[in-house]
Formats: sequence, C-alpha cells, structure tokens
Amino acid sequence: MTGTWKQIASIPSLLGTLNLDPYKMIKGNLRDGTGIHFSLDWWISDDVLQRKFPLLFDLEKNKACFVSARLHSGQLIIGFNWGWHRAISAVNEQQQFAELLILLSGSAITAGADLWATQIGGSGFFSVGSVKKCIVEATCAVPEEVYDWCNWVPRKVSIVAWLAFLDRLPTVEALARRNIFVDTPFCRLCDNNVESVEHLFTGCPIAMEVWQAVFSWCQVPNVFIFHVWNLLRYHKIAKTSARAKKAFYAVVVTTFWSLWKARNDLIHNQTAVVVRNIFEEVIQSDLLSPDFHQSDIHQIFCINGESTDELIQRYVKLYWEMVRLKITKTNEEWVNKLANVLPGDSWRTFLSDLKKIYFNLNLSVFIEKIKERELELQKNSNAETDEAKCKSEEIVREVEEQVKEISAIKVETKAEAICNQGRR
Repeated sequence: MTGTWKQIASIPSLLGTLNLDPYKMIKGNLRDGTGIHFSLDWWISDDVLQRKFPLLFDLEKNKACFVSARLHSGQLIIGFNWGWHRAISAVNEQQQFAELLILLSGSAITAGADLWATQIGGSGFFSVGSVKKCIVEATCAVPEEVYDWCNWVPRKVSIVAWLAFLDRLPTVEALARRNIFVDTPFCRLCDNNVESVEHLFTGCPIAMEVWQAVFSWCQVPNVFIFHVWNLLRYHKIAKTSARAKKAFYAVVVTTFWSLWKARNDLIHNQTAVVVRNIFEEVIQSDLLSPDFHQSDIHQIFCINGESTDELIQRYVKLYWEMVRLKITKTNEEWVNKLANVLPGDSWRTFLSDLKKIYFNLNLSVFIEKIKERELELQKNSNAETDEAKCKSEEIVREVEEQVKEISAIKVETKAEAICNQGRR
C-alpha cells in the first residue's frame, strides 16, 4: 500500500498516540437501527460488540449486518433474529451470549434515523476539521530543539545549516537511505569514514581543522564537538550581548556553507580542498551582513582561563543535554573528547598512564581521576608556594640582619670620628 491510501490507513495508529480509539471516536444513538452496524459500530456498552464478544463475532454469518437485522423493530426488544454458522455450544460462547442478552435488554427500536455523536472536540458534532486537528497534534510534536535562523547571512547559507540540523543534506549515507548509491561510500574529504552529516561537519579531520581555525580566530576556547547540534547552539552559552552571540552564530552558519561548498567543488569540479582557503572564505566572506563586525565576536566567551572544575561542569552539562536529545556516543568518544582539551604539558603523561591502567575507562571514573589529579596538583602547588614563601621570608630576615649590621657599623664609625675630633 502506497501513496494516499497508505496515509489514510496510518490514521488509526496516529490517533492511538493521543489515546483515541479509532473504533470509539463516533458513537451511534439507536433509533430505527438501519444505519448502525450491529457488531462493527460503537452504539452500546463501553466498546464495539466485535471486540467485547469475539467468540460470538466468529459465529456471525453476516459480520456487517445492521442492528435492524438482528433486533425486532417498533417495540421493546423481546426477540432477536440471530444468524450463526452453528449452534452456540461451548461454555465460553454461552457465557458471552448471556452477557450480550443482558446488555441488549435495555435497548429499543424506535422511529426515525439513527443519530451519531463524536467524541472529538467536545461539541458532539463530527467535522473533518476536528479530526484533522487531532491528526496534526499526533504528527506535529514540538521538537526538543528548534533551529535558529540567522538574518545576518543569505537564506541559502542558513538553509545548508538547517538541512544539516535536520540531517537532510544529500550525503552518501542520506542517499543510501533513499536507495540511491554512489561509487564510494566514504567521505571525499578524508576517505576514512562513511560520509554522513555528523562525520562531514564534526568528525572529518579537514572539518575539525577548519573549526579549530575559526574558533581560534573568534577567540573561543575548549569547544566540545560531538554533533551538529553542539555547533549550532554553542553561542547560547556565551555570557555577552545578543549582538555578539548573533555575530558568532553567523560565522558558524557560514562555516557550514563553506564546508559543504568545498565538498561539492571537490566532487563536481575536482577542486582540491585546502583548509586555509575554506577558513579565509569564512572570515573574508561577502556572505556576512554589513552589520557584522569582527570586534563583536572577540572575547565573546568569558571562559578564558576557566579552572579544570569549571571545564568538567560544562562538559557534564553538555553530556546530560545530549542524553536528553537521545544523542549517543561511546565511552571512548566521551573520554577522548574531554582529554583532548586538558593542558598537554601537565596532563599528557598522566592521561597516558591512566589509559593503561583503566583499559575500558568510562566517563564518570575518568572525571573522578581528573579531580583527584587536580587536587594533587593543587596540593603540590600550595606546598611549593609555602616553600617559596618561607624562603622569601628567610631572605628578608637575612637582609634585615645585614641592614642592621651595616647600620651598627655606620654608627660605630661615626662615634669614633666624633671622639677623634674631640680629642683634637
């Protein structure tokens, strides 16, 4: 089943997400019984008779018969016109038949056409609009994150970032999902991994070099890039003006455009990919609005010189945000990303030894070890500071004693000179 009929057939499952039973959306109000199906429509009890009495429904000859075909009309119900394939014999069948008779004992056939009332909208009157509203509510859920459009770049530039945000760019992986296959599944920039939106913008070595150059130019430190989402919302953590945030976001969106353009030029025009050229295209681009000024970006992030503890807190917050958005990464990816931003000189040996000891290191253990190491470094630093302070105080005392000795010598010399002058 395809096309329109497939969409129509999917409506019951969509309504089920709103706790609406497709069989019980419209209830019949019995009059003459010529418009209500006896077993298939909801008109009596708390459910349709087909589901309430499945054994009797299996015995029914005409499963689509109307109520008027089974009940006597023009009076209170005292007789029935049943049409079974065979006589009711099993205990379970007899029990369901007895319950059905009790249920029907209060029903009556009267004059007039059957009436219908809907359970949607609260008015009781059925309308296509009310059903459409339910379907829209079932299918148009509010996303966890919404793409921010930037009017400091042309719409075509912002659309590339938007499509990357939705994972709708025609990468090799996306084309394969649509049963379109190309010569090679690998990324054309690095030839290492399958080309996907996530790899092209956050995992490819060429892209990482471009982002590093752009962030360095913007004076933005310690960027954790796991997903396109990380890049497109990083400006939100800035502790600065809205104008500065907007300027940085415009640069990020333009970088998406430049990377995608470089990828396409390589595939279609065989133009070599050079990181420096991509970077210069971003910072010297005519795509940025005249309102953009480089001075708006510099020192946008007030986290220069952040402590290791502050860095970890920011990283843990990012972790839980990605869990909320159901973006999963391996423990190795989480650990390596955090390890890469720690100062190389003071942490390189420690991290190397730590990975040898803990082969399958998870993020929580890694953070605990970092905090222990940080406390140890602080103690050593404090001890060195105290030692230097003691040496400094000792030197000061020695100098003071030397000054006192020199002063005493000067006093004695002056006294002798006065005595000698008096003798003369």
